[in-house]
Amino acid sequence: VKAGGYGLLALHLQGSVEHTAALGANGGLAPSAAAPAAAGPSPLRGVPLAVVVGAEYEGVGEAAAQLADERVRIAMAPA
Repeated sequence: VKAGGYGLLALHLQGSVEHTAALGANGGLAPSAAAPAAAGPSPLRGVPLAVVVGAEYEGVGEAAAQLADERVRIAMAPA
């Protein structure tokens, strides 16, 4: 995947950043009040992405997380 020019994101809790920080606020789109701009442009902006998804609580295994360009988490909305 990476050899094909894709960025690799791994859903993982440990050492992760909010997905908006990895992609740029709003998934790389223009910032909005709901998703303020992340600091600086994302190195993954404009790059095709592959996402590795693991178990709901723990995320992907450590081996997959090590291969990723960025470990990310997606915030849950309050119930």
